[in-house]
Amino acid sequence: MIETHGLAMTVKGQLVQEIEARSRIQGAGIDFSRRLRLLISKVPDLSDLSNLSELAQIDVEACLSKLRRTAEKLVFHVLKRNNINTVNLSFNDAIRELDRLRIVSKKSIGYLHTVRVIGNLASHASDESLTNADLQLSTFAFLSVVEEIIDKNFV
Repeated sequence: MIETHGLAMTVKGQLVQEIEARSRIQGAGIDFSRRLRLLISKVPDLSDLSNLSELAQIDVEACLSKLRRTAEKLVFHVLKRNNINTVNLSFNDAIRELDRLRIVSKKSIGYLHTVRVIGNLASHASDESLTNADLQLSTFAFLSVVEEIIDKNFV
């Protein structure tokens, strides 16, 4: 478990750097709402996230939990679409199964672990302080995975 957490934190550091670099290139803050709306139009199962921008103004932790739950549903959907038995699999196990079968890239596996770990921090009692930066990081990671899954025709 600690090993996965460490991997997620390493990926988180890499994602933060990538987001900061993209933000500097764009010359503005990061707004994922347009990208999210486009993906929701392609993947109706993501409609639970349609109010993410509004919810972010009120409760970052609720957004992170919602992202995690939606990512979990998406991972299980992809596994089932590939005729993989998902009975008794945890979200972590399901991500490992995606990795073992090479269904998505290593980068997406890291992104999924990031969404899972940060979402878990938001969902369970923790001393960790979660901010809008964590939400941006998780949203970027999640949307990157969704785009790969769409590109591979798994939805």
